[in-house]
Amino acid sequence: MDTPLPALRVLLIEDNPGDARLVQAALAEQAPGEFTVAVAERLADALARLQSERFDAVLCDLGLPDSTGLGTAQAVAAHVPGLPLVVLTGSHEVELGRAAIKLGAQDYLIKGDLKPPLLSGTLRYAIERTRLAHELREANASLEQRVAERTAELEAAARSLVASETRYRNLFETSVDAIVFGDAAGHVHAANPAACRIFGLTEEEIRRAGRNGLIDTSNPRLPEFLQKRSSSVGASGELTFLRKDGTKFPGDISGSEFTDSDGSAASYMIIRDITARKQAEAALLKKSDALRQQNAELERFNKVSVGREMDLIDLKRRVNALSRELGRAEPFNLAFADAPPAPGKEAQDASPPAAGAPR
Repeated sequence: MDTPLPALRVLLIEDNPGDARLVQAALAEQAPGEFTVAVAERLADALARLQSERFDAVLCDLGLPDSTGLGTAQAVAAHVPGLPLVVLTGSHEVELGRAAIKLGAQDYLIKGDLKPPLLSGTLRYAIERTRLAHELREANASLEQRVAERTAELEAAARSLVASETRYRNLFETSVDAIVFGDAAGHVHAANPAACRIFGLTEEEIRRAGRNGLIDTSNPRLPEFLQKRSSSVGASGELTFLRKDGTKFPGDISGSEFTDSDGSAASYMIIRDITARKQAEAALLKKSDALRQQNAELERFNKVSVGREMDLIDLKRRVNALSRELGRAEPFNLAFADAPPAPGKEAQDASPPAAGAPR
């Protein structure tokens, strides 16, 4: 069983008791139990009740003891702008009712024409139109808010995009490494100034040359690089590149494939000329080889010197031995050679070989 809806509360502003009873009777006849009517005879009393009580609609006579004419309707509409207002006029005040609508009233009724179901229907339509207008205003406000938020998001995104493009352009233009953009097939679409400087080509010449005109295709590492470049992590390594004058130079390269904004497959390469590094490495290697040769020569010389010293010590020992046999003092002090090595320290020299023994 459906629960009946609560009655709609109407504030009737009418100073004529007879007219007030006529309105109440008409509503009771046209819509039994649908409306409850409260009566205020003065505008001030009505405004006070509207301030403290809840009503669904106002039915207002324009001729009151403390207010007459359009000022009455204007005062009610200004006091409760969201509340449906229906104006009651005399038969000679039709234009006054129409003017009241322009000031905020929903509709007007002629007192002598309150026939069923005109009064109840007018009140219902006024309430429904106000509700719909309120919902429309809220929907418009919500839409405007969403539009404002979306506009702010788009403006922020546009600013971020401009900033990002500016950073990319600055990086692209000022990088000391060659940056080349193209597609997966090897065509070149853009190259930065560093690429032009490193390869000795204009950007248009780099476009015409394509990837295979920049990379030494005979390099055995190239197929592996191209295969790894299509992976999610990209590829890096060392390849050989070609300058405009036909000379080759070594370079570190990193690159990857990605999906462009139009959905097509694109690629990039970042190339660093490492000629100076390779030259420094070669010079260092050459110096290292020279140092190894020098060290080997020093070790050979040291071995020869040590051998000769050991021979000399052996000869001095023999002279000392002959001197002892002859009863003479030993001419040579060989305590340094005969002393045992310090504890924990390995002897630096082996015992001298016997006289005549091969070294």
